[in-house]
Amino acid sequence: DFCDKILVAARGKLMEEALGKEFYHPYTLTLINSVLRIRGRGERTPVNNQITFSDVGCPFHDSCELSRKDRKLRIKCILDEPKVVRVAENRVKCWYFLSENDNIFD
Repeated sequence: DFCDKILVAARGKLMEEALGKEFYHPYTLTLINSVLRIRGRGERTPVNNQITFSDVGCPFHDSCELSRKDRKLRIKCILDEPKVVRVAENRVKCWYFLSENDNIFD
């Protein structure tokens, strides 16, 4: 353990504040899963994580798997900037978790 808190930002906006080792925001999870792993010496490793950001609504909505699965959620993500909600020990800026948790921060 070398830090007490991890902050994840996209386009200058805080997306997740993690106090533990668990992460919830789709953008944070995309970053974690995009770690380049070198297989062998001289071997090329493809990286396919194309992230598109938006200036309206959630910055990550164009690349978010969660919003692609739910039409109502997608519309909310496109139109409105998400509120910060508590998920376990974390503060997450994501509309997906609002329906599960009403603990909103301003």
